[in-house]
Amino acid sequence: MTKRLDLRVDFAFKSLFGTHGNESILAAFLNAALRFPDDKKIQTVQLLDPHFNKENQEDKRSILDVHAQLEDGSRVNIEIQLNNKHDMEKRTLYYWSKMHSSQMKEGMDYGELCKTITINIVNFRYLSHINHYHSTFQLYEREQKLLLTDMIEIHFMELPKLLIKWRNREVDPREDQLVRWLLLLEASEDEEITKRLVQMAEQQLGGGRF
Repeated sequence: MTKRLDLRVDFAFKSLFGTHGNESILAAFLNAALRFPDDKKIQTVQLLDPHFNKENQEDKRSILDVHAQLEDGSRVNIEIQLNNKHDMEKRTLYYWSKMHSSQMKEGMDYGELCKTITINIVNFRYLSHINHYHSTFQLYEREQKLLLTDMIEIHFMELPKLLIKWRNREVDPREDQLVRWLLLLEASEDEEITKRLVQMAEQQLGGGRF
């Protein structure tokens, strides 16, 4: 069997989604991940510098996996984590704050700040009390469930949960583009997934979509 590239590996993941020239691939993934309606689909996306300069000598240097800007000015960070270091919530909030504050320029009004989105794809079970493989968090009032603002949006996509649903036939990659994208990341380790995705690609050849 031919050895396939593992897209979960940091270098390969960044090469696929974070390389100039692959913006259309990134836009297609984001449309699937963020579930935009047809009339609000992302058409273009701009890759931004993933490095954040240290404000002080003792500050930690931050490097994002994929840092991009959408057409409406929203900032997006996509991170992939293979191992659970038990710091995901703190890590993702730190990266979110870096991205959000980096928008602010001299003389800029706070009202000009745009939405900031973090997408975490993890190769381990992270949210043990939730069965969904894709969870989205925002800021809500605890009792009334009132959304304070849509400026913060944090996604967790847990690959092990998706694989269980895939094997139990609880998800259908033919009907869900996000399922197809995430299974693609797992294809190097699973011959059945590879075969199914190849069959789908052949059936849709010339259709203009993955």
